This record gives sequence, structure tokens and C-alpha cells, in this order.
Amino acid sequence: MATFNERYKTDYQYYPTPDEVISEMLLDEDIVDKKILEPSAGSGNIVRWCKQHGAREVVAFELDEYLRRIVSGECRVLGSDFLKSTKSDAVGCDYIIMNPPFLYADEHINHAFEIAPVGCTIIALCNKSNFESYQKKGSQRAIFLENVRKYGSCYDMGKA
Repeated sequence: MATFNERYKTDYQYYPTPDEVISEMLLDEDIVDKKILEPSAGSGNIVRWCKQHGAREVVAFELDEYLRRIVSGECRVLGSDFLKSTKSDAVGCDYIIMNPPFLYADEHINHAFEIAPVGCTIIALCNKSNFESYQKKGSQRAIFLENVRKYGSCYDMGKA
């Protein structure tokens, strides 16, 4: 069986989020006593940061079985595939905080908009390129750009 590092050294979808990036992502947010959903938890960096900074509860999804076992020691894991989650999985969530797989960021962020309860804040780390190219109407990228235009904003963190 391949070790974790052997399996992920060429997988460009796994980027553990450093604490300093999470701190910048949540700079103006008050997560104390809030319920947070982490859709692509990886090994749990965002989960742990949120718990250490006062989150009442953190729930997560993680596609990779090995990483899901790791993060299940940190919080309640609702399932493996966030894209199959429903509104009921996000009930009571105050925040959806994520560093989604970069190749599928549009799809993950769009899905967060679909399931987020009223009043829930979505904070997502994604590549600047997500904002630079527009694809045909109805594409995941077009829907993503429209969601951000209507409901959100973009902040350039530089090389995070």
C-alpha cells in the first residue's frame, strides 16, 4: 500500500491550508459559538483552526478515505462527497469555510450556495484564475461568477 506522501505527491488537489492563510481568510469573522461546515476537510487544518478559535461545532466532508479517517478524529464527518450533500446537511450552519479542490472550485462553491441556509456566510479559497476567465452561459464558471457578483466579493490574498 502506498504511503500518504506517495499518493499525494503528484495530486495537485490536496493543499493543506496553512494557519496563516486561514487567519487571513477569517480576519473579519467572528466564529465564536458558530456552527461551521468544511466541505473538503483534507487532514483537518481548517477544522482544527475553527475549533481552536471558538467554533461551537464543525462538521465536514472529505472524499479521500485516508484523510476522512484523520479528520473524523477532529469532528463529525457527514460523508465523503460534498457535491452529494443536501440542504439538510447544512441546517444550522453559520459558515461554510473551504479550500476546495482547485480543479473543481467552481462546482464546490456553487454547491455551497445551493445548500447554504439563509444567513450562512461562505468563505472559499480559490485561484485568482477562477475570476479571470468566463465560459459559456450556464457553465459552472459562469454560475460561480454570477454567484460572487450577486452575493459575495473577492479578495486577492496574493500567493497563499
